[in-house]
Amino acid sequence: MSKIQLAEDLLFDQFGEVIGKVGSTLIARGPQTMTELIQITSLTFPQVRDALLVLIQHNMCVYYDKNIFLQKLESGNKGNDDEDEMKTSTEKMRELEEKRERFKMRSKGNENPNTGPLQSNEEEESEAIKAEKQKLFDRQSKIIYYQIIIDNIIMRLKSAKFLYVIKKKFGQTGEDILHILLQYGRLNLQELVSKVLQYMSERTHEMLILLETTQKNNIENTFQKMVKERFIKRVQPTVNSIQIQEEKKKKEGNNSTNDLREKLTKKNVATKRKTIIDDDNDDNTNSDGKAKKRKKKKTAQEEMMELDIEEDFSSYLTNAMSSGSSSLMNNEEQDMSSFNAENILWTTNYTQFIRTFRNQSILEYVERVIGEQFKSVVEVLFDETSSYQRGKNDPLSTPVKIEKIYERIQQHEDMGRKILENHLNYLSSNDIDVLKQMGRDTYVINLQGVVDKLKREDAEIIIGQKFSVIGCRIFRLLLEKKYMEQKHVAELALLPSGEARTLLFNMLRGGILTLQEVPKNKEHAPQQTFYLWGVRLDTVFDKLVEDMYKTVRNLRLRLKKEQQQIIESGILESTFLSEEQEEQIRRLKNIEDRLEASLIQLVDLLMLFEDF
Repeated sequence: MSKIQLAEDLLFDQFGEVIGKVGSTLIARGPQTMTELIQITSLTFPQVRDALLVLIQHNMCVYYDKNIFLQKLESGNKGNDDEDEMKTSTEKMRELEEKRERFKMRSKGNENPNTGPLQSNEEEESEAIKAEKQKLFDRQSKIIYYQIIIDNIIMRLKSAKFLYVIKKKFGQTGEDILHILLQYGRLNLQELVSKVLQYMSERTHEMLILLETTQKNNIENTFQKMVKERFIKRVQPTVNSIQIQEEKKKKEGNNSTNDLREKLTKKNVATKRKTIIDDDNDDNTNSDGKAKKRKKKKTAQEEMMELDIEEDFSSYLTNAMSSGSSSLMNNEEQDMSSFNAENILWTTNYTQFIRTFRNQSILEYVERVIGEQFKSVVEVLFDETSSYQRGKNDPLSTPVKIEKIYERIQQHEDMGRKILENHLNYLSSNDIDVLKQMGRDTYVINLQGVVDKLKREDAEIIIGQKFSVIGCRIFRLLLEKKYMEQKHVAELALLPSGEARTLLFNMLRGGILTLQEVPKNKEHAPQQTFYLWGVRLDTVFDKLVEDMYKTVRNLRLRLKKEQQQIIESGILESTFLSEEQEEQIRRLKNIEDRLEASLIQLVDLLMLFEDF
């Protein structure tokens, strides 16, 4: 609930009342059509249309037709009641009539011995039903639903952190590019370059006419690097249900029996060749084969319905080379012409930033807990596997062989093979569990395992601050022992029985602990019942995230109130300030700095608990 309220506050504060009203309606009511939004918000058509355009431009809203909406309900394991609510009364009546007609045809078929004419009637009837369904499909494809993306609204809180990372990696030009993308949402390259040049001239208060060509080349080169590193991604075109249907028909038409035979024969020939010739490259071909199988599992329909697909520069170049245009690698002008296409829009790739922060947190954990030498080993593994990472919640990285790790680490420091093997064995031990060994001489990073440790560490710190050190001790004790009675908790935590009882119930009210009743008999008498205390980490994390969102919202409201008070007092407009007024400004500045520092820390914690 606090997350939703915070998202609504951000929309109202950053985009104004109209966009905030439309966005909050979509948050509260779910996907809505344009007509429904006009009726609910009591705004005019141009206002709702412009608000939706701004939300779509800033990647905070997506749209799709009714057929895709109904398909989403089906794939989301929702009941038929949700579908029935979306259907009109005429659609329901038409379905009932179709069922009655089918029932009549079946009853006639059982009575009539002549089945020949009946079959033709059934075929005609089925054709009529198919035509009617197609008409309904076409009508529904024109009804557009709009859906808000709350996570992308919350991402705006992390803009400062994004800018810091880009400035550190790509310099001032990279920061300017990201600043413009965060400000305008989606832009093609030509618009992006012109706006960055304008922003540079405004920031430096200088005319860049003489150096415009040099600056333009610098911006384009930095942009290419950011695309290659996947901090900027291409906006995927929106696909409607009719296009998906046509794609399905094409796929069904191509999958004839002759085609399948040809594919099978080619596959058999390829496997025979592999067993005879490519015995030495068994590992590589197996890994490639697995990747291909994974790609085949994904249908064209699923690919078209994805809303947030990454397309990096390296994959673009690979596809271009496979299609026969290998000269793209050596021809920068041709590369830039493909980027400069007016119909290609570029936007910020939030997922890559989250991956970067997660990897950095893991490296800091390894350096803090184990040591700097071990950090360099894990860093090499990240460098080797980062290009294969696609999701932000992957439990494991891609596997890497020890030979590759050894070759890569020799480029940075002189480390013997035996020392590297000892480091890898220690990192993959049960106590540390940063790496996992997959087969012989192959390792993966245990991403989820390390993130869970980081979450638990921060959760213990928060619980210790809220319920004292003794509360944190009880939390750890119950995590280790799973379920315990009150007297056993008091004994092992070295607490008096009354103090332990009070603290346990306070932690229960705070959503940290759980209390389970285990009756000895069917009567459920209190004297004949065990009361077991326990901890569920998932519910604890959810509770902490909810409290963090509430705190972030309260801090923003407090900061807004302090700024409003100083503006209303008129101190900032006066030319000469008294000592008292200067003290008020210093006090406000001090409060702002503290509130902003607290906000940054909370946003980092939220990222750990929710995004990693």
